[in-house]
Amino acid sequence: MDINAGDIAFVGVNATNPDQFAILALNYIAAGASFYVTDGGITGASGAASAYFRATEGFLQYTAPAAGIAAGTVILINAGDGSAPSVSLNGGGSAGSVTLLANSSNSTSNFSFSNSGDSLTAYRVSTGTHLTGTPILIAFIGFGVTPYGSSGTPQSTNIPTIPNGQVLNVGNLDNAIFTNAASVYSQSISALSTAANFTARNTTRVDLSTLASSASTPAAPTVSLSLSSTTGSETGQTIITVTATASSAVASDQTVALAV
Repeated sequence: MDINAGDIAFVGVNATNPDQFAILALNYIAAGASFYVTDGGITGASGAASAYFRATEGFLQYTAPAAGIAAGTVILINAGDGSAPSVSLNGGGSAGSVTLLANSSNSTSNFSFSNSGDSLTAYRVSTGTHLTGTPILIAFIGFGVTPYGSSGTPQSTNIPTIPNGQVLNVGNLDNAIFTNAASVYSQSISALSTAANFTARNTTRVDLSTLASSASTPAAPTVSLSLSSTTGSETGQTIITVTATASSAVASDQTVALAV
């Protein structure tokens, strides 16, 4: 299932090393669903992601775990500052995976935030790769003005329009977090797109582990069994059909134990 605008939002970022950012799942993210994140500024060009973004910057792919990600969960990604990134969930649980991807210079060491202003864009593509496909924007956070830095520099970007999605610009500050961290999981896209709802500052990092995930978890599905109407003897061979019906969708293969 595709991840679309309004399904996720950036709720915190640290550009003061070590680089780190937090994403809130506003809707359920299905098992294996993925999206890309880049710190490459938006150039204003159309077409493939390699033209739309400054493609010499960093690219990362997030993939949801087998059980999916429940709505209200905060995903915390340690960007790696050019080395291997890592991912965890605030509140614990299987977090999925993050992978650094090659940029247009075939480098995987450029996912590193600038202290002079930067941006993060979450996107997906319908066909092609993270560079060759046309980006479908999901969420955006700019920690700079419009635009920050000189045109064409790693610190410059255009501010996009994302219908139904998050567009947040917290100003030219290095670190930011949604101020009401304890209830971030219940916020709307509108609230998460309003800079006044974020605490932003230079130099001093913010504690993204305080962003609370919702305590609610999906109820486990129940399974009902039905048997085919069959008669037979113990000495013969009889085929009995057992049908298992789950009360709701399951994320992966399930095992039902039967005894005769």
